[in-house]
Amino acid sequence: MLNQVAVVTGAGSGIGRGIAGALSAHGATACLVGRTRTKLEKTAANLIGPKAVVLPTDLSSDEQVDSLGKDLELRFRQVDILVMCAGEIAHGPVESTPVGVFDKLYRSNVHANYHLTQTLLPLLKKGPGQIVFINSSAGLVYDPISVSSRLASMR
Repeated sequence: MLNQVAVVTGAGSGIGRGIAGALSAHGATACLVGRTRTKLEKTAANLIGPKAVVLPTDLSSDEQVDSLGKDLELRFRQVDILVMCAGEIAHGPVESTPVGVFDKLYRSNVHANYHLTQTLLPLLKKGPGQIVFINSSAGLVYDPISVSSRLASMR
């Protein structure tokens, strides 16, 4: 990973922060992407590797994703690794959760990743670029009592 450019979304906390740290420790330039500058700066301050670039970006904004792509092209001309860790979650019963919440989740968790991949693909194709999607296991875990009571209330 020495001298590679690694873009990590969700780098301000959690697994994104951890992955950015590991990539940086192995010599990659870590491009830290997330909504909150202060969180990204905290991540950058704790990296061991050569350097980090803080790139505050709201991935649910097409304009900001396009701007990120242009910025990365000007700075590096190539992206070697794209790790997508950013995401949102909402909890609540389907029957009372507004459709707007679903729209926001779709935009953040599906649309944003697709658009970012599409935007950075020309930079990734310049080398043997790698794309990694990180997903939460929260979607695989459920509370059977809660599910049973919800199903019973639908009858």
